[in-house]
Amino acid sequence: RRELLRVVLDRRGRVPDQQGWIVFRKDLRDVAAELYQREVQSFLAECGPDLAFEMIRAGLIDKVVVFIAPKIIGGREFPAIGGKGVDQLTDAFALHTWQIDRSGPDIILTSYVYRNN
Repeated sequence: RRELLRVVLDRRGRVPDQQGWIVFRKDLRDVAAELYQREVQSFLAECGPDLAFEMIRAGLIDKVVVFIAPKIIGGREFPAIGGKGVDQLTDAFALHTWQIDRSGPDIILTSYVYRNN
């Protein structure tokens, strides 16, 4: 097993360079190319809603794991997925091969992004 690689996406230049980290301040395509070159086959993306959508759109995300707590927050400030979104429902990213699990009171949905283009 290889040592874990920490990759940080920082378009605003707020994260200082750290030894053992790869810090990207450019386009998501650069991230994909670098991970491919390093033969990275899987990664965990912990990010906000805008970056999550852009990573799905860029083809970097194949598997989605969603944690749902039995609470309603509400408001526009807490979107699950942000970004520009799609203009038409036919352009939405379909998910398939669902698995549903529980962790205490939370529900965990695991699915794969279907790409037909």
